[in-house]
Amino acid sequence: MSESAPAASAPPLKVGVAQFETLFDLDGSKAAILRNIRAAKTEGCRLVAIPEGALNWPDGTPRADIDAAVEEIRAQAGRTGIYVCLGVTDRDSDDGQPYQRGVVIGPDGEFLLNYKKTHDVPACFEVDGVRCNIAVCSDRWMREYADLPCLVQGSRIVIELSGGHGGDDGRPDLRWVRYRPWAQRNGAFLVLSSAVHNDEPSWWQQLPWGGHSAIFNPDGTFAAQAHYERECLLTATLDPALATRREAEKRRNHPLLKPFWDAGEALLNGARPPELDALGSIESFESPEADVKIAAAQLACSRSVPANIRAIRERIAAAAEQGADIVVFPELAVTGSLDADIAAAGPAALAQALPQIAAAARGAGIHVLFGMPHTADGARTNSAFAIGPDGGVLTRYDQINVTRPDLFTPGRSTKAMWFHVKGVHAVVTIGDDVLWTELGELAAWRGAQLQFHVGYAPDTSRDGTLVRKMQCIQMVSFGTYSAVVNAADPSGLSNPSGPANGGSMICEHYAGGHHKPDPGDVELYLPYHANVILSAGSGDQLIAATRKTRSRNTYLKRRRPAWRDWFVTGMRAIESEI
Repeated sequence: MSESAPAASAPPLKVGVAQFETLFDLDGSKAAILRNIRAAKTEGCRLVAIPEGALNWPDGTPRADIDAAVEEIRAQAGRTGIYVCLGVTDRDSDDGQPYQRGVVIGPDGEFLLNYKKTHDVPACFEVDGVRCNIAVCSDRWMREYADLPCLVQGSRIVIELSGGHGGDDGRPDLRWVRYRPWAQRNGAFLVLSSAVHNDEPSWWQQLPWGGHSAIFNPDGTFAAQAHYERECLLTATLDPALATRREAEKRRNHPLLKPFWDAGEALLNGARPPELDALGSIESFESPEADVKIAAAQLACSRSVPANIRAIRERIAAAAEQGADIVVFPELAVTGSLDADIAAAGPAALAQALPQIAAAARGAGIHVLFGMPHTADGARTNSAFAIGPDGGVLTRYDQINVTRPDLFTPGRSTKAMWFHVKGVHAVVTIGDDVLWTELGELAAWRGAQLQFHVGYAPDTSRDGTLVRKMQCIQMVSFGTYSAVVNAADPSGLSNPSGPANGGSMICEHYAGGHHKPDPGDVELYLPYHANVILSAGSGDQLIAATRKTRSRNTYLKRRRPAWRDWFVTGMRAIESEI
C-alpha cells in the first residue's frame, strides 16, 4: 500500500539519535549503546537510532561474545520499552570478513528487522502506527532503500545508520548535501545517526571526521543537528501529520513513472513482476568520446519578451566566440517567471521567439537550450527547447513535475528529454523536476552522458539558495557532465521579472569515493557527489568549461540481480510518452 493512513491521526512521536565515537572494543561499544538506550528512555523517546557498526566485532572475538552482547542490548530495549534501530558488525565465521547489519528491536525486546547491508531490502516497520524504514550508510545511494519504502509502503520516517560518511561529506560548504533534498523529495522525516571517528583521518585529512547526526523535517529544515560532538543524544518530537509524502505520491503516481514504481513495489513484496521477463534486456546507449564545451548563460530576465530575446541572441554570439558547443539558458528565459507575464505571452508572441533564437543558433553554429512556455490545443506547458547548430529544433521537453498547475499542464513525455550534442546523448529537466532525482538516475542507466537542468528559483534567501544548490548537485550526481542554469538577479534591469539569484554550476560526476584524491581541476570536490567545476555568482554571467565525454556512462551501481532488472523498467520509462 502506498498510503499510511493511521499516521495522519497518530500522536506526536519523540525520537532520539545517538552519536558517539566509533570504538574498536566490544565492551566499550556495548557500554555506549546501553548508555544511549537508557538516556533515550530518560528523555522520553519512543525510538532511538544508533550508528552503523556501533556494536563492533574486533578481530579475534568469538561469536559467543557478540551473541551475548546482542542479547544484552535486546534485553535492555525490552526493559526500557522503546524501539531501538542499531548498526551491528557481523561475520559469517569468527575469522571471516566483517560486514554490516541493520537491526530493529521492538519495545518488547523482539527483533523486528535484521538485514544485511546492500543485500536485503527491508520492509517498513511501524512505531505506534507510523511507518518507518531504515537504510545502513551506503544503502542510501540505492533507490530501493532510499525512496521505494516511502513511495510504495507509505513510510513517513526514514532512518539512516551511518558509519561516519554521512552528514559532513559535503563539508564545509554543503554539509548534509544529500539529506535535505532526500527529505523533501519524499515529504518524510529523515533521521540520521552518524558515528564520529577520531582514530585516523579520512579523505580530507582532518580529525575528527564523521558525526553531523541530524533529524530533518519533511520540508528539509532541521528538527535537531549535531557536529563533531564525541557523544551526544539528539531528540525531537515529530508530528506524523507533517509527513504528508505529497512529493512521494506525485512521483509514485505519475503515469510515465508508475510502471517503474509498480515493479519496485512487487519486488519489495517478494514477487517478481511478469513484465520484467516480458521486457527482455535493454542496452545502455553508447556515445562518441568528444570534447564538449558547455556555456551556462545565467541571464537576468526582463518582463519584456523582445528584450529577453535580444539578450539571448547576444549571449549565443558570446558563447560561440568562446568556442562553446552548447549554450544553456534558464527556465522561462523568454518570458520571465511572473504569472501575469507567462499568461500574457500568447501563441503568436512565442511563435515569433523560436525562429529568432533558432536563427541566432544557426548563425553562430552552436547548440542552444532555453526555457519558454509553449501553448497548443488550449494547454500551456513549461518547456525547454533544444536547437541544433543548423537552427533545427532537436526537442521540446515539457516539465513533468508542475508546481503551478493553474499556469502549466504537466508534460507527457520522458522521451522528449533526450537530444544529442556532437552525437553525445543528453537529457534536460526543468525547475521542480529537480526533486525527482530518479529522472537523472534512470537517464544515466539508459546512457546519458550530458545532463542539463534549467531553473528559475524564486527563493533567494540564504538557506533557500543553499538547499537549491544541494538539490541540483543531487540531480546531476549520476555519472554525467552537466550544467545547472538558474536565472540571474534581475533587480538591475529597468523592467525586472521575478526575483532570482543565480548560482549556476557546471558539474561532473566522473570519479570519487572513499579515499579518492581531489582531482585538482574543480572548484568544489565532493567525492560522493558531482564535483562543481565552475559556479556563477548572483548576477548576469556566462561561464564555460570543457570535458571529454565517455563512450558509456559507468555510474551503474552494484545491485543484486532482481534490482538490476528493476532498472530495466526504469530504462523504458525514461524514454516513454503517454
